[in-house]
Amino acid sequence: MITDQGEIESVSALNLEVPLAITGFTPKVKPGQNLTIQCKFLNWVTEIRFNKDIVVTEFVSKSVNELVVTVPMEAQTGEIALSVEGTEPITVETEEPLEIVLPAATGFDPSPAEREKEFTITGTDLDLVKGVLFKGLTEPITSFVSQSETEIKLVIPAAANRGTISLIAFSDVVVESEEAVLFVGDLPPLPALSYVFYKDALENNWQNWGWSTNVDFASKDNIRDGDAAIKVNYTGQWGALKFANNTVSLANYTEISFAIFGTPGTNGKRINVIAGGNPAYTITIEEGKWVEYKLTKANLGNPASISELTFQNFDWTGTVYMDHVGLR
Repeated sequence: MITDQGEIESVSALNLEVPLAITGFTPKVKPGQNLTIQCKFLNWVTEIRFNKDIVVTEFVSKSVNELVVTVPMEAQTGEIALSVEGTEPITVETEEPLEIVLPAATGFDPSPAEREKEFTITGTDLDLVKGVLFKGLTEPITSFVSQSETEIKLVIPAAANRGTISLIAFSDVVVESEEAVLFVGDLPPLPALSYVFYKDALENNWQNWGWSTNVDFASKDNIRDGDAAIKVNYTGQWGALKFANNTVSLANYTEISFAIFGTPGTNGKRINVIAGGNPAYTITIEEGKWVEYKLTKANLGNPASISELTFQNFDWTGTVYMDHVGLR
């Protein structure tokens, strides 16, 4: 400081740092609605950073002790950070995460539904949905007949399959429905298996010892029965899905049963079914439909037991779905 008597220098350096200490904030908020934050010196805040690095610099209101900001539609659950300018810029993060409200589906109408017909999803906070993805589709439906907080009306594409649906929020968070969509004309449930290799998951300690495949045992893309199916992508010729790590006697069983759905390009392709070291039995895939195959013990060489059950693609590559693999 310069005065008539000369220059005066302070003993300590001038510090313009703002000591932010967040004392509270709305714990749960819906995107598009306001979030209130309590803290000292909030009038110095220049930006708020939400999860996913979404930055907001315009506020509904701002005072020394309270700041109100509209939560962006893209925000996700997580800590939020407040930034201020001073001698040195400061960023303070909340100790607890801010919970962002997500949409939820609670019901469908009609049930069973009809493909290429209007379909209604009821639920909560459905105005937060930017897309709905059905099993069997690669892209979500983003054009709705109507949309409100409690209801979405849309037309179901012809390629949609039975199963749960995914609600895609504006935040890109995916929320899966608890209830599955059923369709008019769907196949009836398969008869119960007496012994299971696979039904919604591997059972009885069976493992996959296959090769030249990518296998998803929890796929919900295309289900014949139950809650999941096996998606088998044969990435190399003569690849295999191979059930191993156990042994089951066939004394009390008469047939080996499984269902296969062929994806586009697999029609007429063949799969060798092999029980242990016995001769292969060849089946032919039918594209675009679920087919249940029932093989007798004689088809597989009359083995007394099975310790390995192999499904080997016959000189081709592609994807099939399998479901309900077991004995009766």
